[in-house]
Amino acid sequence: MGLYANTQIWLGAKVSDRRELGELLRDLSEEVYQQLEDCDEINFVDLKFRRFNHAEEPVGFGIELLDQGWREGPQELNLSSLAEKVQELMPKIKSAFIALGIKAEPKIWIATNLR
Repeated sequence: MGLYANTQIWLGAKVSDRRELGELLRDLSEEVYQQLEDCDEINFVDLKFRRFNHAEEPVGFGIELLDQGWREGPQELNLSSLAEKVQELMPKIKSAFIALGIKAEPKIWIATNLR
């Protein structure tokens, strides 16, 4: 077993621990929460929402913009394209958060994880 370094960028909410994640998701319907538990993601308004973890602890919830492992090698990152994608997705994410009962303001987050 070795270390696996991974960089993730997501659009959504940041949390500090499991308790804070629970508070963030507490207003999800039972059906939607069960889908998250069973499938590790929620398909809602044509978007895939999921939890983001660091060392097995939750750090966020939202939609994935990038998930790149170091074994996959360097990847070009076009920040202009990323900004355009965020501008396109932000209204959808905000509407989805409201519909799901998530009371956080969506933002862009980045984490580098060691697993």
